[in-house]
Amino acid sequence: MMGSIQDGAKLFQMMNLRAPTDIVQSVIRGLSILELVAGHEAPLKAQDVAAFSGLHVATTYHLLNTLVHAGYLRKEDGAFALSSKVAELYSQYDRQLRPSPASLAAIHRLAAESEETAYVSRWHQGDVTIAGVAEGRRAVRVTGLHVGVRGHAHARASGKVLLAFGPADRLTQYLARTPLEPRTSRTIVEPAALRKELEAIRQRGYSIDQEEFVEGVCCLAAPILDETGSASVALTVTIPATRFAEVHKTACSLLIREADAVTRDLISSLA
Repeated sequence: MMGSIQDGAKLFQMMNLRAPTDIVQSVIRGLSILELVAGHEAPLKAQDVAAFSGLHVATTYHLLNTLVHAGYLRKEDGAFALSSKVAELYSQYDRQLRPSPASLAAIHRLAAESEETAYVSRWHQGDVTIAGVAEGRRAVRVTGLHVGVRGHAHARASGKVLLAFGPADRLTQYLARTPLEPRTSRTIVEPAALRKELEAIRQRGYSIDQEEFVEGVCCLAAPILDETGSASVALTVTIPATRFAEVHKTACSLLIREADAVTRDLISSLA
């Protein structure tokens, strides 16, 4: 199995410590079990789930059977696995995030020409969220880089460019509800410093993340502007820090070319 029993129990303990006082504990536990089962390739027996979560076996059985009854898990040979209803939920979520054909074509051109990973993100539910990914031949492997990954806009090139080119109240709302948590030693964690960085991005026209989100990884991002000059979608190129100095000028040129092309396509479609 992936991970360890101690790690699983620790995860549940941390979730309990962070939980606000007005939530339903059983719902949190049920969703956590769903994530736990999803994280394993093979179906899990109730005893394994209980061991990972640190919950009593009887409680675990009740939660698992409830998830089976609701259609989110299926039971086979005494073990539990995800059901197709989870895929249906993801399909609905994917439809909300799905980028335009022009944006998808752009990141595939970026990946092919730069040979690096490229992706499109959008501002979704108050933070930056990856909506599409295209891997290049020299793609750097970043754990968790997939459709649906969201959060830490202040530490990511895509997030910073969407804060810089977003509506005036986007940054205000983001700062009001989101702590500027450090992802690495390079992450901007002071609101004044972030505002200064965003002004530089507006002047430059694109953003740079030099190991601010993940150690050893750099990113460039450019906005897709709408007819008002605002942006809720961005294109990003991901580059290993070891070759950033060598390739970033070429990658930036390709990125801006593609972002400008998608911007023109968007505005012309609205004309």
